Amino acid sequence: MIVKDDSEVKQLERCLDSIKDYVDHIYLVGNNHPQLKVKLLVEKLNKETPEKVKWYWKKWDWHFGEMRNFSFSKVKDKVTLWLDTDDIVDRPKKIQRYVDIIVQ
Repeated sequence: MIVKDDSEVKQLERCLDSIKDYVDHIYLVGNNHPQLKVKLLVEKLNKETPEKVKWYWKKWDWHFGEMRNFSFSKVKDKVTLWLDTDDIVDRPKKIQRYVDIIVQ
């Protein structure tokens, strides 16, 4: 998930709340802005479940594809679910069933 700046933190929090109980890891890529609010959110989630959220930085070059590919290069899990910060997963259990089928 690409996080452009702190203005997205409320959307990001809603998005992460909708999936955090159904995924093993969450990979976030921030750009070169300070993003203090995002950092605090990551720390809060990692207090609840240590090492669940992986946070990376990459200089913003205005190419979403490059940022997305950078984030994918960090993923070590078998299945990847790509979300934007404003996505809300309203039926995470259904997604979990699909993941279970894929991993078998």
